Amino acid sequence: MDVRAAEPDDAERIERIAEQSFQTSYSLSPDQIETIVAAVFSEDALRERIEDEANRIRVAEESGEVLGFADVEVGDHAILRWLHVEPGHRGQGTGTALIEDARDLAAAGDGALVGTVLAEDDEGEQFCEQFGYERGEKVEIEFAEESYHAYVYSHSDPVAPLGGDEPVDVPDTVTMDGRELTVDADDDVPGTDGPFFRTFEDPSDEEAYGYVCSNCGSVEIGSDSLGRLECKECGNKHLADQWDAAYL
Repeated sequence: MDVRAAEPDDAERIERIAEQSFQTSYSLSPDQIETIVAAVFSEDALRERIEDEANRIRVAEESGEVLGFADVEVGDHAILRWLHVEPGHRGQGTGTALIEDARDLAAAGDGALVGTVLAEDDEGEQFCEQFGYERGEKVEIEFAEESYHAYVYSHSDPVAPLGGDEPVDVPDTVTMDGRELTVDADDDVPGTDGPFFRTFEDPSDEEAYGYVCSNCGSVEIGSDSLGRLECKECGNKHLADQWDAAYL
């Protein structure tokens, strides 16, 4: 997966991703979603921000298809204003790639990346905490003269690795259901207590057979349709990509 600067021709795709993400994930009325999308994600508004040096709209793409985007405002601090992933491609590391890229942008300045989460987003706090971000003050934001509340999130150590985990030893193979599976040490999924790694019956397979938890070594990993993972042995959880905040 590649992350690059957005181009004006990406505006239509970005608008569609934002609209789908709001419709799928947020407890906002259809009128509220329409208002926010029209105010912030219309093609004209996006093209203007893409060309504005104070903004960095970044897109994550695979095989030439844009799967998600992040909108970072660059100033005294780097502020992650928006992060959305196309609902059909969640759980594949797109959101994590965009956050890592945003942190790289922040490192080029004073090193601090902050963001805000709409108060209406039930899973926003879990999303941020998984990456080591802590909730701070409550602020008011406005779209088309309608006010919303959001929480500001920041990281106590802005240059720490995502999740704050030390490097872990990854086995070459694990046994699951009587099968010897190959572990892809380069394909990690962040967890609250350590990353998960995908396992494959054959290294050439595109679809993973399962996961191994780096925190305890277990292969007993539960998952659901939203891409959430939970280790049944130690409780390590992955909550990142099933939820894409209107803000980080």
